[in-house]
Amino acid sequence: MKSMLSRYILQGRTVFLSCALAMFAFMLLRVWSITLLGSEEFREIIKHFKDFEKFSPVPFSQLITYTGRVARTFNEPIVLFVILIWTISRGSDTVAGQLNRGTMEMLLGNPVSRRSIYWSQFLVTTAGTLALASLAWLGMVVSVHLNTV
Repeated sequence: MKSMLSRYILQGRTVFLSCALAMFAFMLLRVWSITLLGSEEFREIIKHFKDFEKFSPVPFSQLITYTGRVARTFNEPIVLFVILIWTISRGSDTVAGQLNRGTMEMLLGNPVSRRSIYWSQFLVTTAGTLALASLAWLGMVVSVHLNTV
């Protein structure tokens, strides 16, 4: 199982590194951009969109504060898109990628259980998703400490 884990980690390395860089950079830039606009100016902007408050994941009363705008960052489409890229790329490689490359027949010809094959893929995908979420949090923490309001 160790060899399969290391193989799957190496296979997902490029996608993970690009997703990790995108996630960390987006969090840095998003928090930095929040600090450029004061609360009073933002209140003037969103008062024109009061009818659309029901579509917002964060109530407008909280969105006026800096912490509310930072909390909204985790619901941005870019964050969701990066997580989706990682999970779909690893999930499609579980069966379809190995069938396409012809490695599934070679793996199952050895004394390896199917459970261990799928379990190792599951561990790599889950650990990568946890690492991406941790990098998002770390990017936000670094940006909050670097920027002032």
